[in-house]
Amino acid sequence: MAFGLSWEDISLRYVEFLGYFGIYGALGFRILLSRLKATHSGAHYATEIAKITEVSERRAATIGCFGSLLLIAELVMSAGQAAAKHPSLLHAILHPGPKILTELVFGFIALFAFLGALNSIRSAWGLAAIAGVGFVFRNIASRRATAVVNPLHEAGAALWLGTLLVLVIVGLPAVMYATGEHRRRVMAELVANFSPIALSAAGLMALTGVITSWTHLKHIAALWTTAYGRTLDLKLGMVAIVAALGAWNWRRIGPALKTEDAVGVLRRTSTTELAFGAIVLLFTAVLVLLPSPK
Repeated sequence: MAFGLSWEDISLRYVEFLGYFGIYGALGFRILLSRLKATHSGAHYATEIAKITEVSERRAATIGCFGSLLLIAELVMSAGQAAAKHPSLLHAILHPGPKILTELVFGFIALFAFLGALNSIRSAWGLAAIAGVGFVFRNIASRRATAVVNPLHEAGAALWLGTLLVLVIVGLPAVMYATGEHRRRVMAELVANFSPIALSAAGLMALTGVITSWTHLKHIAALWTTAYGRTLDLKLGMVAIVAALGAWNWRRIGPALKTEDAVGVLRRTSTTELAFGAIVLLFTAVLVLLPSPK
């Protein structure tokens, strides 16, 4: 491929991003469940809420485990690639600095934390959150002012779309444990609780994305005169579609979640939003491997 890119490199970056989506998505969804429990702690249908949260937490923890394993596998494979250029695997891990080693440490912390959550250890979710924060500061040893900008960008995207992913494949099915009007009320509240997380995470992603893009582009003409800029344009186009679908769900579908038809529409539009999000990840995987414009 052009610019020395290979499908192997692109695939590794894609797997890395999927890992973060699993980790941050599980953490974000746990926040939704905590708010749901707090809201309905004294309700006459609290037993249904308890069943929903119990099932959902275990399934979300499973996704968190899977995300952690993906991230660990990607880091080990990346280190293995680098080992071909270095005397040993340990040297390959340590040679770029503590970044890979830091990610591995927090990856294993996240994995063990989610395994603990699967076994109903309440403090395990706090440990997983610590790992999530740790990933953001993986570049801090570089002492660059922008060391946390790109990790924050990734965390914002993963928290936004990762939480939506877990909501769709875990939350919506689990709500079926409730009955009648309770089911629609719980579903509406999950979606309403997701909105502040989505808006905050998307805002963080947008702000750090502007900083990262300007740092790499250096001049506006690079948007249409360089491979990096054109790839960024394609990514931004996909992000705009994802944001538009998210806004539609927030403003039009969410408030109407009182009928089964609206629930079906929400599931379909959210799935479409995630499909375009997967395309955004592909462009991002290419983008991080391209050389910055001169």
